[in-house]
Amino acid sequence: MTKDPLKIPDPITLRAISAPQAVALYTDEGFWTWADLDEKARRMATKLKNDGIGQGDIVAICAYSQPNYMALILACIRGKVVFCPLSPQLPEGALQERIREVGAKVCYQDAALADLPTDAVPLEKTTWYLPQHATLVFTSGSSGSPKAALHSLGNHYWSADGSCQNIVLAPGHCWLLSLPLYHVSGLGVVFRCWFSGASLMFSSSPLEMLQKSHLPTHVSLVSTQAIRLLEKKAPLDRLVAVLLGGSALPISVILEMVSRKWPIFISYGMTEMTSQITTTPPNAPLTCLIETSGRLLLHREIRLNADGEICVRGKTRFLGYWKKNHLVEPFDEQGWLATGDLGSWTENGFLQVVGRKDNLFISGGENIQPEEIENLISQVPGIRNALVVPLPDVVYGQRPVAFIQGEATTSDLLLALEKQLPRFKIPVYFLDWPLPKDSPELKPQRHFFEQKAVEYLEKKLSLS
Repeated sequence: MTKDPLKIPDPITLRAISAPQAVALYTDEGFWTWADLDEKARRMATKLKNDGIGQGDIVAICAYSQPNYMALILACIRGKVVFCPLSPQLPEGALQERIREVGAKVCYQDAALADLPTDAVPLEKTTWYLPQHATLVFTSGSSGSPKAALHSLGNHYWSADGSCQNIVLAPGHCWLLSLPLYHVSGLGVVFRCWFSGASLMFSSSPLEMLQKSHLPTHVSLVSTQAIRLLEKKAPLDRLVAVLLGGSALPISVILEMVSRKWPIFISYGMTEMTSQITTTPPNAPLTCLIETSGRLLLHREIRLNADGEICVRGKTRFLGYWKKNHLVEPFDEQGWLATGDLGSWTENGFLQVVGRKDNLFISGGENIQPEEIENLISQVPGIRNALVVPLPDVVYGQRPVAFIQGEATTSDLLLALEKQLPRFKIPVYFLDWPLPKDSPELKPQRHFFEQKAVEYLEKKLSLS
C-alpha cells in the first residue's frame, strides 16, 4: 500500500483534492464530502491550538458518535496529538479516574465538539508517520480491570489493510458505524473507511438505519445486536459483509443467520491487536463459521504455547499499556503477547478459540472450561445467549451455574447436556439472563454474573 514503510500520504487530504465531492460521511441529516471532512478537521485543528493542545499531548474524548468526532480524530492525528476515546456512559468518578490515568490535558465532551471556530488552518499535503503514537483505547475489562492500550498509526493502518484484504472495501461502499468509538472495533471501522476511500455512516439509531436505508454495504455487529436484527427479521442478505465479533456467538444464532443468507464473517480479535486477528473468509462453509474464528489475517502472527495459550504479535500489535505517563510492555523477548485465550488449529489452518485460561475452574478436583458448556447450551433450539460461571460450594469447592437467554426449558437443557457431558459439568442451576436484551455490553462481564449467582443462592437459602 505504500513505498515508504514508515510514511503514507494523508488519505483525507488526498481525497479532498482528488475527489472533493465524493461522500465521506452519511448522517441522519445529510452527508459530508471528503472536502467537508477536511475543512472541519482544519477548523478543529484551530480549536486544539486555541486550547493550548500541541504535539505529544493527550486529549480525552467523552462523547457519543457524531461527525465532529471524526474531525477531532483527524485533527489530532495531523497535529501529532494522542486521542483517548472514553465512554459517555461512565460515572463521573470513573471518568475522572481514567482521565488522570492517561494524563489527558483536556477532555472534550459533546458540547465542546459542537463549538468549532470559523478559522481553519490551510489545506496542506501532509504525510502520516506510521510509528506515531495515535490512540489510547481502554480494554473491555472482561478479564480484569480495563487498561489503556497505546496504538500507533501503523497499528491502525496495517489492521485496516489486513482486514480489507479479506473483506472487500472500496470507494462506493458504505460501512455503518454501529459500534461505539471508545472500543477498538468501532475505531477500526473508521480507519478502514479512511484508508480504503469507503464512506462511513453515522446514525443515532444505527440498527433502525440498517433496516430502512439502502446505503450501508457493510456493518459490524456484536451478538446482542445480531440477535435483535434476527428478531426484527432484518433483510441483511443485500449487504456485502456482516462482521461479527466481541464475544462467542451461539450456534443457533449463526445457523439462523446462514439460513437467511446473511454474508457473515466470524472474527477473533482484541484491543491489544487493534481489532481483528483472525476472520473467516468470504463464503466460508458452515462448519468453518460454527467451529472456528477464521484464518490469520495479514500483518498478524499467532503462536500456540504448549498448554494451548494463544500468543500474538505483528504489525498490528499495540505498543503497550499506558498508565500515568509510563509505558508497560507486556511482551516476551521475541515480542509475543500472551492473550490468556486457549486455542487450536484445524487441519486447514483455521483457529478454534476454546476459551480463556482464567475462566477455567475446578469442581471436585475436575477441570471445567465454561466455554465448553456454553457452546453446547447454545446449540439447544431457542437459546440466544448462555454464560456459565462458578458458584462456591462447601463440598465440591465450585459448581457450574448457567445464565440463559432464550425460550428453552430446564428439562430441554438437561436432556441436551446429559447426552454429551459428565455429571460434574452439568450446571446445578439455570438462571435467567440478568441483562436487558438491548444491553450495550460488547462482552459479558463474568464477575457480574458470578455475583448474580451468589445473590441467587443467598436468596434461595434465606427462603429455605
